[in-house]
Amino acid sequence: MGCGDCGYTFALSKKKVGPYQGYRCISPFLNGKYDLRASSCNQRRRIPGWKIQEWLDARLRQLVENEDWSWLSTNAENIADVSGQQKRLHAEIEKLEQSVRTLICKQTTAPENLEALYARELANIAEELGMKRSRLDALEQQQVHAEQVTPTQAVALQALIELTIDELWKQEESKINHLLRMIMGDKRLVVLEGR
Repeated sequence: MGCGDCGYTFALSKKKVGPYQGYRCISPFLNGKYDLRASSCNQRRRIPGWKIQEWLDARLRQLVENEDWSWLSTNAENIADVSGQQKRLHAEIEKLEQSVRTLICKQTTAPENLEALYARELANIAEELGMKRSRLDALEQQQVHAEQVTPTQAVALQALIELTIDELWKQEESKINHLLRMIMGDKRLVVLEGR
């Protein structure tokens, strides 16, 4: 787990939050002792382990029931942002293509001395269209890549289905962590303001 404020790791705290152990940012401990003044992190709250398990449990159930990997691919804001960018690019491309059609129609009736002007303008629009189409292709590839499930994740999902989520939490920590690592890949949980 990572700290959403400073980027350092969240680690298990020896002090309990109520009857449960909690996690906290380790940046105040970097000098070997607890020193808030030496830390640039503003996150002081501990997060109870049960909250993390509850959150993971809900996401794993969503994964098993719907094969919904969206909580791992990117956050909803990024998905909406990419989708918005794609819509804007489609609209801009359509507008540029309409400009090309209009220029070509006008070019056919324009005097010969304007031919070079039309050619330059069409070349500029063609260049801009090429850049926008390349950006659109890159966004579409980014979205496809984000939605792909790796073979390791597929194996882990099958193991989780066979084991059941309720049984998962009864396993040894090493087995739980191994299965979660297989499912999450290189993704990390990020804690910000105790959530």
